[in-house]
Amino acid sequence: MNTTELRQQLSDYHSFLELAWAVSTNHSSASDEFHRFLNSMLEFLRTASSRDIRERGKELEARLQHAVRAHEKVLPKKKSVREITYDFRLLVTTEPDVWRFGILHGWLLERFDVSGLPQAKDFPRHARVGIGVHAGGVSVEEVSLLEDTFFLLVRARKSFESMMHCASSQSMASSPNGHMDDYKGYSALNSSICTYSRLGVLTAVAFVEAFVNSVGWHEVAARSNLSEQEKTELQGTRKGRYLNLESKLERIPRIIRPDKTSPIILSDEKQMREPFISFLRETMMVRDASMHYAPGKAPIMHPPQEWLQLVEAAVKHAVAVAREFWSACYPGRQQPRYLASLYYDGLQQQALDRLAAAEAATGKHA
Repeated sequence: MNTTELRQQLSDYHSFLELAWAVSTNHSSASDEFHRFLNSMLEFLRTASSRDIRERGKELEARLQHAVRAHEKVLPKKKSVREITYDFRLLVTTEPDVWRFGILHGWLLERFDVSGLPQAKDFPRHARVGIGVHAGGVSVEEVSLLEDTFFLLVRARKSFESMMHCASSQSMASSPNGHMDDYKGYSALNSSICTYSRLGVLTAVAFVEAFVNSVGWHEVAARSNLSEQEKTELQGTRKGRYLNLESKLERIPRIIRPDKTSPIILSDEKQMREPFISFLRETMMVRDASMHYAPGKAPIMHPPQEWLQLVEAAVKHAVAVAREFWSACYPGRQQPRYLASLYYDGLQQQALDRLAAAEAATGKHA
C-alpha cells in the first residue's frame, strides 16, 4: 500500500469512527478522550507529509482498526468501512443540516445493526436520529403532535380550574362590575379554555392523520415486495387522487397484514364500530368546522364547559383510534413504544410534568 492509499485508508477509518461516535450515546470521559484523539487525527491528516504517513501510518491504522472493532460491539456494521464512509460524506454534502436535525433512521438501518442503541425499536424509517450533541434523541412528527395534544388538554383543564376558582371568589360573586380587574381575568380564562380546547381537538385529529401516514410511508420504505398500486395507496393516493383518512384507516391494514384483510371497516356504516364512530362523527366534525367554518357546519361557539368536554373526548378518541389502527396493521405486536405505547395515563402525566416545568421556569425568571 503506497502513501496515497494509506492516507485514504486512515481518512476512511477516521470518518467512520466520527460517525459511530456521533451516533453513540456513551459520551463518558473515556469517550470524550477518544473524540479528542479523532480530532488530533483529523489535524494530522490535514498537515501530514508523505514522510509522516510512512512513519506513523501503520501505527495509526492499527489503532483505528482496534477502535472500529470496539465500536462494532455496540453498533455492528452491515457494510464495509469504505462504503459507509462514502455514503456518510455524500449525505453530509446533500443534507448539510444533518448534524442539526439528525440522520434518517432508515439510513442507519441499511448500514448498521442499531439494536444496541437505547432508542425505541419500532421507530418509522423516516424518524430522525440525533447525532453528536443530540445523540440519544429522535424526532418524529407524530410524537410532537401527540405530546402537544395532551399538553393542550392539561392546559385547558388548568384554565378551567382557575376560572372556577375565580368565579367562586367573594369579589366576583358579589359584583363583577365593581371589580373590573377580576372580571377581566375571569373573561380571559374563559377564552383560554376555549382556545386550548379548540386547538386540542385540531391537534388530536392532526396526530391521527400523521400517525396513519407515518405507518404507510414506513412500510413503503421497509418492504421491497409491494406492487406500485400498494405503494401509492400506502402513501395516501389512488389513481392520482388523495385518499381521505377513512379510506386510509381501512385500506392500509389490508395491504400490510399477511392475510390481506382489514378489521377496520368504515365504508359500510353497519360494520362501523367504536372508537371510529365517535372519532369520525363527533371529533372530525368539530375539527372540520374549526378548520374551515361556515354556517351549517358544527358550531364552534361553545361555553367553556362544553369545549372542555369536547377536547377530553377528542383526545380519548384519537388515542383509541391510533391503538386500534396499530393493532389492525400489526396483530400481536405491542403498541408503539416510540409513542409511549399510546398509554393515556402515561401521556397525560408527561403533559402535566411539561406544564409544571414550564410554569416553574416562568416563575423563576419572572
